[in-house]
Amino acid sequence: MMTFPKRIITLTTDFGLKDHYVAAMKGTILKVCPSANVIDITHLITRYDVREASYILSQSSICFPDESIHVAVVDPSVGTKRKRLAIRTKRGYLVGPDNGVLIPTARSQGILDIVEITRTEYMAPSISSTFEGRDVFALVSGHLANGVELRELGPSCVETVDLSWGLFRAELTRIVGEVLHIDWFGNITTNISASSIGSWESGHLVQVNIGRISKIATISETYCEASQLPAVIKGSGGFLEIAVNQGSASALFQARPGSTVTIDYAAAET
Repeated sequence: MMTFPKRIITLTTDFGLKDHYVAAMKGTILKVCPSANVIDITHLITRYDVREASYILSQSSICFPDESIHVAVVDPSVGTKRKRLAIRTKRGYLVGPDNGVLIPTARSQGILDIVEITRTEYMAPSISSTFEGRDVFALVSGHLANGVELRELGPSCVETVDLSWGLFRAELTRIVGEVLHIDWFGNITTNISASSIGSWESGHLVQVNIGRISKIATISETYCEASQLPAVIKGSGGFLEIAVNQGSASALFQARPGSTVTIDYAAAET
């Protein structure tokens, strides 16, 4: 029997931690590939939030070794005719539903091949219409870890569902974007590239508007620099963040994913 190097398989879902769903996926993977190293990215994605899952996957997957297999299952349309995808990138593999959840990560890693998973021998004999995470995606990831080639899973797939994190507009002293993600600390990650603020100086006051709420904030290098005001920070993921030192920016601004964000470099001086 051929043996393959121990492979990393990561899981990103909105399944939560109360029920058996995560354990069922892990058990299914290990039955197929007992040597797999199964790692949780998170199972606390906001229910049905495909865009949040895509962001979390993109930020975490870059930290894993090449040839890792990343499974993402946030799938409001489970059981419908939407396709099931396996993607080969320059860094590894992505497995999940064709609802856009895999595409930002695949694009950033460099897409080499995409197939639609159709070969029944790599799925459960009976596929639940409510749990393809176990009956399709977990099994497929285990087979990939065992060395099954991507093209053995099904035919090439040219058209997939795309997913956008929204557009931002940078002007001379003003940037308009939107809330992309809110983390555990209440920090607001925007879809605004951190490089877009160019020569804006640390310590300079700006006006931040999110939805109907407007606050004066300071451009900061760290969370703790702005002890009294909200801070606009270049986050670790390459996007601008809005934070409150040891507090919650999302609560202060009543922010939600998708809320419009305006950062005005000149307005705070007037």
